[in-house]
Amino acid sequence: MMLHARAISAIFLIVSVCAGFANMAAATDAGGSKPPVYRISGPITADTLAGLLLQVKPAMAAGSIVLELDSPGGEMAPARIMADLLGHLSERGMAVHTDIGPGSRCLSACVLIYAAGEVRTAAATASIGLHGVRDGRSGEVDGAAGRRLAGYLGSRGVAKGWLSRLEDDGVFDRLTMTAFTGNDLVTTGLAHSIYN
Repeated sequence: MMLHARAISAIFLIVSVCAGFANMAAATDAGGSKPPVYRISGPITADTLAGLLLQVKPAMAAGSIVLELDSPGGEMAPARIMADLLGHLSERGMAVHTDIGPGSRCLSACVLIYAAGEVRTAAATASIGLHGVRDGRSGEVDGAAGRRLAGYLGSRGVAKGWLSRLEDDGVFDRLTMTAFTGNDLVTTGLAHSIYN
């Protein structure tokens, strides 16, 4: 746990230092650069986080980043760090856009990253899936972690009434995936807009 906290602190320090450079770049590049697109496909791991970190400098120069997601989920710690990093960049004025393309999915830990987008779009055929959070040590469902996930999603604009229904239905207390597609993504607040 201490290592995780140190990793987050180190990332925030790097981003904070670089944020000053982003402001200078924005002042000198009024025309703006094309935002980098970082595609996350496959399981989320420490390598996925490392790939995102490589995109931070070009994203700051452009003032924005686009993440295209197609993931079955993966490790919660890298996903949490990525979501925190994207939130930090957004707080510093960077445009963070997350997208789930046609036929793509964003399941489990991927939802943390998707929800970090200030602009969240999805194709009509995209799907998002949620389930309870597995305790890394015991392998059992950690209901408290599931409630924290629901709280995080609520803080990102997901409809609190819908999250309450999910909690009442026990979605965060079991490992069975519950998937959502199409207009459900907008009515729940998971996505801001759907496209064909």
